[in-house]
Parts: sequence; C-alpha cells; structure tokens
Amino acid sequence: SGDTDSDGQIDIDETWVYTATYDVTQANLDNGNDLDNLADFDTAETASASHSATTTITRNPFLEVTKTADDTTDLLLGQVITYTYVVENTGNQTITNVWLNDIHNGSGPAPTPTNEALTTDNLPLSDSTDSGIDGTWDTIAPGDTVTFTATYTVTQSDVDTLQ
Repeated sequence: SGDTDSDGQIDIDETWVYTATYDVTQANLDNGNDLDNLADFDTAETASASHSATTTITRNPFLEVTKTADDTTDLLLGQVITYTYVVENTGNQTITNVWLNDIHNGSGPAPTPTNEALTTDNLPLSDSTDSGIDGTWDTIAPGDTVTFTATYTVTQSDVDTLQ
C-alpha cells in the first residue's frame, strides 16, 4: 500500500508499506532459534537499504503424566495389577527419549513401564515416532499422547502391610 496516485513509482509524499507472513514450523519451535528477517530495498536512484526484525521463539517443553491401576481394592496375594501410564505432550516443543521409572512402595520388584504405544496422533499425523517397544518413546510431538503399561504381582508382605 502507499502508491496514492497508482503510478507504480514512489513519489516524494508517499510511504509504501509491504507486508509478508511466515508460518512458524514445528522445526522452528524445536530448535528454539529466534526468527530473524532481513528486508532489502533498492532502486536505480538510491543506495540500497535494509532493516531486520527478530521474532523471539519461546519454547515450552511440558509433559503431563497420569498413572492408573486396573484394580485398587481388596487385593489378594498373587494378584496381578496392570498399571497404565498416559504421557501427553502439552507443551509446544517435540520431546525426545521419553521413559518412565515407577517408584513403587510394594515389597516386590517395581513395575517397569513398557509396551509403549501412540494413542493420540494430532495433526500433523506421524510426527511422533518410535523405533520399537523398548520402554522408551523416541519423539512425542505437541498434542500427542503415548501410553505405557506395566504389571505388578501382589506379595504376601503387601497384603500384610496393606500396601
């Protein structure tokens, strides 16, 4: 805008305004580098001019984890409890190498979360990846959810101490 007489030439009393847009990508957010834009302006009659603008990238990595048990009452010796751990990326940055460690107060071996699976894959699809079921998830993109499971077998000491 600014060509008030529509002659295609910048006149002395005119100020021309140019607008450009850029769609921020997930890669921009993940690398965390600010976006620097340099605009150059040149004419046959003047020296070139340039001006830059910087847009700050603010990364906000955040995971929410919930753990549930398939049974929490009247547990018996030898009963197998299945725990489900839901890990959701609620931040704006892709999170890498996600694994869980279950701190457990039972007397038997602590559950080891594994059997991971992508349960929510928001757009863009397939941006959360994993190379195999090994107890870790390689990358969880913002808005996506991965579920892990583990089991624990109730011991006599658990029953005796009401763990």
